Amino acid sequence: MEKQTERREEKIGAHSMVFEPPDLCTLVLTGDVSGDEQTRFGQFLRDLPGKVYLIVAADALGSYTTAAKKAIKDVPPARAVVIHGASRQMQIVLSILNKVYMMVNLGTEIPLSFVANDLEARRWVDYHRQSQAAK
Repeated sequence: MEKQTERREEKIGAHSMVFEPPDLCTLVLTGDVSGDEQTRFGQFLRDLPGKVYLIVAADALGSYTTAAKKAIKDVPPARAVVIHGASRQMQIVLSILNKVYMMVNLGTEIPLSFVANDLEARRWVDYHRQSQAAK
């Protein structure tokens, strides 16, 4: 499949993913995440032109099923991940998943941050872009 360079939206179960060129992807999680859905998130990201910044809206996230946790290994690495709307308990679960993901992917370092809302998430991405450009 050809790599995406234009805006793209896809519904994956009750969840949605949107690619905003050149390097931003948003994932809105609604309800539980299955293994099949996690695999499809990975395929969506693989079709994009390189690593992206990933904003995850977890306000309506139910749980990450065991199958979804196992399938996370198939998701390509992002430049950085910022999550908003996650409960404190879900922040802990997602932080652990991020650590496991980095170990499975041979120590790949993926910055992870939790913020209150989408505006803060986009500001965080802008700041991260600028700090990476300055290096």
